Amino acid sequence: MHHPTDVAGGLVNGSLSLLIVGRALLTEGRVTAPPAGTPAPSPAAGEARRDPGSTAVIFNPTVTDRAGREALRRVLEQHGHHAPVFVETTADDPGGGQTAGAIRDGATLVVVCGGDGTLRAAAEALAGSDVPLALVPCGTGNLLARNLGLPLAPADALDAALRGTARRVDLGRIEGDGLAPAHFAAMAGAGLDAATMRRANANDRAKSLLGWPTYALAVLREMRGPRTGVSIRLDGAPALRRTARMVLVGNVGSVQGGVTLLPAARPDDGRLDLLVLDPSGIAGWLSAVRTLLRPGKAASERHGDEAGVPVEFHTFRRAEFVFDDPQPRELDGDPVDSGRRLTVEVRPGALTMLLPSREK
Repeated sequence: MHHPTDVAGGLVNGSLSLLIVGRALLTEGRVTAPPAGTPAPSPAAGEARRDPGSTAVIFNPTVTDRAGREALRRVLEQHGHHAPVFVETTADDPGGGQTAGAIRDGATLVVVCGGDGTLRAAAEALAGSDVPLALVPCGTGNLLARNLGLPLAPADALDAALRGTARRVDLGRIEGDGLAPAHFAAMAGAGLDAATMRRANANDRAKSLLGWPTYALAVLREMRGPRTGVSIRLDGAPALRRTARMVLVGNVGSVQGGVTLLPAARPDDGRLDLLVLDPSGIAGWLSAVRTLLRPGKAASERHGDEAGVPVEFHTFRRAEFVFDDPQPRELDGDPVDSGRRLTVEVRPGALTMLLPSREK
């Protein structure tokens, strides 16, 4: 005899595994830009060539070795960015101080080479400025890079960015009890999502060996975590009362393996999106998996005014959350102190990024 929760866990485990593997096979490894080393195109008639100016490369030394840095240097040289200054992040300063120093020293381009945490620290320093950021994904999750269509090979990603155009993208601003005001670029969450990040980040060896599947394994271990009550106030409207295993706020919608959790999220629409996940029992978990397997249908089925559904979506500019119990919390994949309160709001167009040109 098997306990019902074991049966539910097995069913969801299998469904999620098939979802993640299938999405990975279909979406990973795509190249959205010419390979690095291809001569940069000449500017179109009437289009002024961008003056490269001073370039600072903020890099995480734990994921960017000497050979990787030299490959980036060559790409920068090919695009006219000569003598770039490479600055290491540290355990005490994951990129914010280095980026702020580069801006003070007159940098006209900041290249960020690291994971989502390094990007978040740099974005914190660049928020509200006109200095563009070129993102080079070198971490495990690389959520923003995946959602923005950047290649996941570092040199190719830099080449694609330098061939692209400057675009404004939104940032989220978050604060709470025990959490000083901070920005995030991709996602922030409380509950199951944050517990998953905490477990995955606690095992550096597994992350180095497995990469992003470490998160899939971690979520399966945390699925039996407790539900909690939460009051949610969106854009000043009357508070919604819900129970939840997880609340996830996103500037983008997809996570590792191409799984879409926030199907309506766009990084430049001046809004943030919210997922409230509250499956209960076998039927609830299967319904949640089914909804997340059909992101297009999920986007049209908002469940915005209905309590008791396993998956609920909202879009907002400002949200306030009050949980009944302290919850684990995370910002762009980095665990932060647990707490009961969160206030989240969008900062439209706060970050300038160099991104591949949109296809017409």
